[in-house]
Amino acid sequence: ERWQAKYPDCIRYIRKENGGQASARNVGLGEATGDWITFIDPDDFVHPRYFEKVDSFLDEHSDEEVGLICCKWIFYHEDGDRYVDAHPLDFRFDQGSCLVPHEPHTDTMLSSATVSFFRRDLLSANQLRFNESLRPNFEDGDFAGRYVIAADPTGVGYVADAVYYYRKRADGTSTSDQGWSHPGRFGVVPREGYLALLERARRELGVVPVSLQKLVLYDLIWLYKRIVDNESSVAFLSATQRDELHDTLNEVFAHIDPATILGFGVAGCWFFHKVAFLGLYKGLRPPRQIVYVDGYDATKRAVRLRYFFFGELPAERFVVDGTDRLPANAKVRVHDFLGQVFVKERRVLLSLEGGYGDLRVEVGGDVATVSLAGAQSEVGVSRAMVARAYGREPGPGASWPGARGLRKEAQSASARRRFDGAWMLIDRDTQADDNAEHLYRWIRRTRPDINAFFVLRSDSHDWSRLEAEGFRLIPFGSRDHHLLLLNARHVISSHADSFVLRVLPEDAFGDLLDFRFTFLQHGVIRDDISGWLNKKQIDLFVTSSPMEHESVAGRETRYKFDGSEVKMVGLSRHDGLLERTEPTEKVVLIMPTWRQYLVGTSRLGTTERVRREGFESSRYAKAWGALLRSERLKRLCERHGYRVVFFPHANMQMYADSFGAPDWVEVATHATEPILQKLYRRAALLVTDYSSVFFEMGVLGKPVVYYQFDRDEMYGGSHPSRLGYFEFARDGFGPVTETEDELLEELEDLLERQCEPSDEYRRRMSLTLPLRDGKNRERTVEAIEALDSPVLRSDDRSITLREVAEAASRDGAWGLARSSWSAIARGEDASALAILRSAEAASRCGAPVEARALIERAGAIDEANLLRLRALITAELAVAEGRSEGVDGLLAALDEEASPLVLERAAAVLRLAGSSAEWARAVERLDALGATREASLERAERAYEARAFLDAASRFASEARPGWPDSAWVRAAESYARCGQWLRASAAVGQYLRAGGREPRALTLSMLIAAGLTNATKAREQLGPLKAAARRWSDADVAFFAKVMAELELAEEADELLSSREPSSELQAARVEIWTRAGWWSRVRMEPVPEPGTCKEERRRMLVLARAEAELRAGDLVDATERLERACATWPSSTHASALLTEAHAQMGSWELAAGRLTTLLREPEFDLAPYPTIERGLRLGLLGRWPSNHGGASSSRSKEDGSEEGEDPLHLRLSP
Repeated sequence: ERWQAKYPDCIRYIRKENGGQASARNVGLGEATGDWITFIDPDDFVHPRYFEKVDSFLDEHSDEEVGLICCKWIFYHEDGDRYVDAHPLDFRFDQGSCLVPHEPHTDTMLSSATVSFFRRDLLSANQLRFNESLRPNFEDGDFAGRYVIAADPTGVGYVADAVYYYRKRADGTSTSDQGWSHPGRFGVVPREGYLALLERARRELGVVPVSLQKLVLYDLIWLYKRIVDNESSVAFLSATQRDELHDTLNEVFAHIDPATILGFGVAGCWFFHKVAFLGLYKGLRPPRQIVYVDGYDATKRAVRLRYFFFGELPAERFVVDGTDRLPANAKVRVHDFLGQVFVKERRVLLSLEGGYGDLRVEVGGDVATVSLAGAQSEVGVSRAMVARAYGREPGPGASWPGARGLRKEAQSASARRRFDGAWMLIDRDTQADDNAEHLYRWIRRTRPDINAFFVLRSDSHDWSRLEAEGFRLIPFGSRDHHLLLLNARHVISSHADSFVLRVLPEDAFGDLLDFRFTFLQHGVIRDDISGWLNKKQIDLFVTSSPMEHESVAGRETRYKFDGSEVKMVGLSRHDGLLERTEPTEKVVLIMPTWRQYLVGTSRLGTTERVRREGFESSRYAKAWGALLRSERLKRLCERHGYRVVFFPHANMQMYADSFGAPDWVEVATHATEPILQKLYRRAALLVTDYSSVFFEMGVLGKPVVYYQFDRDEMYGGSHPSRLGYFEFARDGFGPVTETEDELLEELEDLLERQCEPSDEYRRRMSLTLPLRDGKNRERTVEAIEALDSPVLRSDDRSITLREVAEAASRDGAWGLARSSWSAIARGEDASALAILRSAEAASRCGAPVEARALIERAGAIDEANLLRLRALITAELAVAEGRSEGVDGLLAALDEEASPLVLERAAAVLRLAGSSAEWARAVERLDALGATREASLERAERAYEARAFLDAASRFASEARPGWPDSAWVRAAESYARCGQWLRASAAVGQYLRAGGREPRALTLSMLIAAGLTNATKAREQLGPLKAAARRWSDADVAFFAKVMAELELAEEADELLSSREPSSELQAARVEIWTRAGWWSRVRMEPVPEPGTCKEERRRMLVLARAEAELRAGDLVDATERLERACATWPSSTHASALLTEAHAQMGSWELAAGRLTTLLREPEFDLAPYPTIERGLRLGLLGRWPSNHGGASSSRSKEDGSEEGEDPLHLRLSP
């Protein structure tokens, strides 16, 4: 009202009841009269020249050019009066103010309505209003999106110097802060906002513009960043609400193209999210993999690598200095999203020892990009590069006045003499009596050679006790503490909090903080606390229980740590607990754990907590207070002669006087009971809720009763606990109760039995805590010292090798699978399964003799799954050689237990065998499992191999899924290209590329098809980018690309490309093929021929015959004839080998031998004389008999109805499928 009074000609003031932002804006829309409309939120403000800058921009462009204006956004933080120019969409203003055309496929990012200007005529014409039901957010995005759909603006103006200030309130009540607690953020907004907008675009425009896809993706990424690995943040959502959210997101992503996902990189969306979105919602893998260097151990010369994938582990290959190397340790970390797998993270520790340590990685059969310190390399990295990236350099704060003096003193001779290589041990800053104290005591007693110190606040109640015992104490936060940290070799603590690890700022001292951190743990992990611990850099992680160890270091868990970091050595304090001699007394010990929502924040740099008001009225305080004041408890204890000791958790001891405990209950704290183990020894039984202190009682074999009255709160998001491997009812050391009456009944039963645990609970204690030999401290010290050893200890290599082998088989990386399974099968105790898998890989690599020998070695088998596998491999071997035996055995082995994968492969074999009876018998089972598509694709492949390209193309096209980047489209395009059907080929590859597919073979085909359509310019335009991309392609894709380059008369460039790669049999075959086509016979003659079994048999045959042909063309007839005679004996069905031998005989004048062999050749209807000039000449001269009536020489082919020629291959491609 004051503003309106001040500027009556400029401002109209309209008052309405609060109905939300959308409601107020709609009222304004109905009253506005200007040409352009914007919506400034009441909390925010704009630059004084905001409207002037927008007006100037509009003056420079016509109304027809501009349909929407977007302005720059800067955050204003009330807390600290700070302006932060770091909005995720700021990249749009990198070129200053500009006008960008808006088309469906334009890469445009829209803005919130608050920083946008809309044309009022377009709003009115389309009757656009804000959706008032969209709460708590996205009403802006929805409005901007519907505006784009209805108004179809020709251009979007980005005005860089029109600045809008978004206020972030100090009390966290900004709209963006509060929205996460609103259920609508996860229900109404995704369905009525994101999905409805995308469906409207599809319905009205026929396509979803990229700008709208990105608008929705931008809003969605914040949701994923909040919830992934943080399920407690949405604990208030019911199971139904979560399921509905999953369903909606699946529908939303159906409208977001894979290419949009891959190209989106704002708001913290990185490769992690892209792999997840592609896998979770599209069933796709990324077109290339990125492997991240995540750490380097210079002592052990080992690099930590990680990459992301969805589904099964892909085939992976690590090549160091040209040699395959197995990981020393490997695991999979699972990232989850509302109970579903979001994405998986492969973590590998790999030795770079020896040579230069040059590393190259392949994932899924393709060479992966390696990312090191933000830079990406497509050719790998070296050990020196990794060492440099992880070297320690002084940070920007090293020159701060306060830092210079401490840095200088830390590097002085006196500080080095005292602290160099020291071990710093600490429990809490305020107290000891935990694992670090017990370990320090043992070190000082048995290992005086270790320069160990113990850190503690000098005003701690434990200081005088430890000082009297002779501990080498360092006051926490003192100058000596800092000097110790800057020189320590090891920091060892029962806590992993910032008060241990972040005492000194990294910017000023990071290059000097070169210690290894050992996490002794505060107790045995029971819940899933991966979300907290995964943020920590831990070199040695101590565990005590087999189940605990597996939950952290297992092959597939939510934790990032593996067996190289996690060691089951036992808690140091358990040794001390077993050594103590205090007798058990009649004491009921009550020790509940803490609740995060009931304590204030930690005081800076300490474990002390701020007291929170209202504690006494909490459910927690009322329940425990009622128990302590229970008359029934008092009577039970008096009747059996027991007393009660109540010991609150350290974080709750500030509230010790708030529970209303009566005089007959002893309230103890760390100040009154500084040595907790005395209390555990004296106690006859323990009452707790979820505290891991019950493991201490388990070590002593004493009973426990769990009182869990607030399980819904504890695991519902109000406390940083998430259910882990441990289930109290199944694994606990005593009964679980939920009410006070249940608890007191169990207590009464135990007191009457003199607190003796049952046999079942004793059994659980023994299984859970096996390390009770008093050597936990010794094992811990050995594990710490091993960190300084250059020796890299490995996991069980057989497990890693099997993991690699199975992934390679799944991905069809048969060369890697063959070498891996072969290594496993060579072991004396190799299983029949490993031997059969080795046989399968050998079969797929074209080594049937090796495969059969392995099948025989597997011996007698009685397991159904192994019988199926053996039958399947045997049948596949037979069919590959054109025989039908083995089919009956395969049918007999198929049963209801056969997996879908086995049935799909069986379907392919049965169809290829050509037996309609067997196929009809199996089809019902196969159809039910959707296995017939795979069979049809296999049949298409066989048609392709038989050069029946049109048949293959139609089969591939009929099985390809529209709208999906299905590789069947690629195979269809290739098949059409083979027979000159360029328009069909173009349509097929277009289907694949438009769906977001980026398979290298498809990109190469696109270039080939352009040439086929006589668009040579377009083909050449594609050549440059493809040559650059080919550096990260697999050998098979590069070979295909090179052969297409040769077809485009770029044989020299193709040869150069192949020569730049690391040699392989696949690339060798491609080079020889290109040389043969180009007539470079001298090069072919110099190329060595691979030995049998070293590459695919088909590839070896081609190389042998190419060498023989080169010798033949060079006039080396004796060598050529000998080589060809061996070839014909080895491959009797090879028409090419027989024809070349016929030529050799003819050139040597052995016309009778040549004529005899030619008679057999001419019976083949597809035999073409053109490539064999000597044979054709001999026929024309009558030296080889009469010219056959069914052959027309070089032009023998029969026209087909569609204009193509049967057997014709327009570009003469001899490409392996």
